[in-house]
Amino acid sequence: MGVSKCLRGVSRCLKMSHVAAPRGPSRVIEWDVLSTRYPRMAPLPWSMLTERTGIDLFCGLGGFSFAMQLAGVRPVLGVDSWPDASEAYSRNFPGAKAVCADLFDAEFQEKLAADYEGKVDIVCGGPPCQPFSVLNRTNRVGSEGPLVFFRVALAIRPSLILMEEVSDVARHAGLMDGIRQMAEERGYSVDWAVLNAADHGVAQARRRLFVAAYPYGFSAPALFDMPKAVDRVPLSRVLPPPDESQEVTTYAAEMIRDRRSYSWHNGYNELDESGQAPALTTQFNQPGCWPSRRLGARYYHVSDADAAAIQSLPRDVKLPEKRMARRRALGNAVPPKMAAAVLRYLLKRELIGR
Repeated sequence: MGVSKCLRGVSRCLKMSHVAAPRGPSRVIEWDVLSTRYPRMAPLPWSMLTERTGIDLFCGLGGFSFAMQLAGVRPVLGVDSWPDASEAYSRNFPGAKAVCADLFDAEFQEKLAADYEGKVDIVCGGPPCQPFSVLNRTNRVGSEGPLVFFRVALAIRPSLILMEEVSDVARHAGLMDGIRQMAEERGYSVDWAVLNAADHGVAQARRRLFVAAYPYGFSAPALFDMPKAVDRVPLSRVLPPPDESQEVTTYAAEMIRDRRSYSWHNGYNELDESGQAPALTTQFNQPGCWPSRRLGARYYHVSDADAAAIQSLPRDVKLPEKRMARRRALGNAVPPKMAAAVLRYLLKRELIGR
């Protein structure tokens, strides 16, 4: 298949999903590089390794890799184009290889597929969600991220592919149809469901789309039927004491007490620690954009440690050195306990068996 024909097909999928194709030569993808190497090729059989191994694409600081560890899978590679995230990933997973590279680059896609084809069991990833976020009204650059993720993952041919994205992606029919068609051409079945992190051990009401792909012939449970946790985890059980160095300004405290809201999201409000947090964003440290914590008559910004706990990240998680980079990495992380619950569900139901 020619490059121009492939690009027209991708553009058609994006138009069907009401997402504008990215502009600029740096984002052009040679879509036929991988498809010509693996035309309609069935996935390799389950590896004979003594342990399950996995790759984390668009890894950030490693939310999916923490999830793999919780599910008994050893992460061997994390790839992200953001240097701050790649550096944090290398400190969180010293036993894995951290690569800072652009997954949208066709040459790197081909090299990655050649290096890892048939050598890992699981490929996970959370492509950039900003093009589909309700916070983003105009910038759709990078909206082909889910297609790129599946293009690379399918070329590696693991026994399980799992992607996490914002729930709004499920509404883009053209994009979802493009993923399904791409997977079926390479011998994979696809299933997806929008799940709430609060139903799976995370003290946060965070709705996210999970898309699973597995080889034809495997007995696969439906993600939609995934059981929920019996009891939801309250914030009071996971949050550390408020960081007193993070006290809000007098003006913000007055706004919170008056419950004034000038924000689209949560406004000047108090975090209810008897329940679950709203979906964490990269603006979690700013009153007016996200609720603040209360101790007595005082209010405090949500700290980095608070955000890590809300995301179910380990207490000793390594974060980027720069302040804004830490907020971005925390707000965009895949909650490990949620992703681990999905992986355990699929593994326990013998989607991947020995």
